[in-house]
Amino acid sequence: KERLSQFVDLVDQGKVSAAIAYQRVFPAMLKQGDKTPEQIAQSMNLIQSDDADFLSGIIDQVLADNPKEVERYRKGKKNLLGFFMGQVMKRSKGKAAPKETQKMLRDKLG
Repeated sequence: KERLSQFVDLVDQGKVSAAIAYQRVFPAMLKQGDKTPEQIAQSMNLIQSDDADFLSGIIDQVLADNPKEVERYRKGKKNLLGFFMGQVMKRSKGKAAPKETQKMLRDKLG
């Protein structure tokens, strides 16, 4: 019961996305009864990062690599935010915390 509560907390705190938690962490919990959900997520390298320096570097790189999309976004194509999110997630291997990443992307895109 306590481990299930820890599992829910892991998702609620944004340390691991819900999809990854259910697809990877939960099945591992069933096999590794001696580890907490957070220990499992860490051992699988699944903990998301909201570290501003980590995210900023990736975001800067994505924006530099996609100047045409940046220009289109700034001219009103706001739906390109999803494209940029996808690129950041791809480069961070899913470790970029979505809320913080979106906020930083909006700030950097103007």
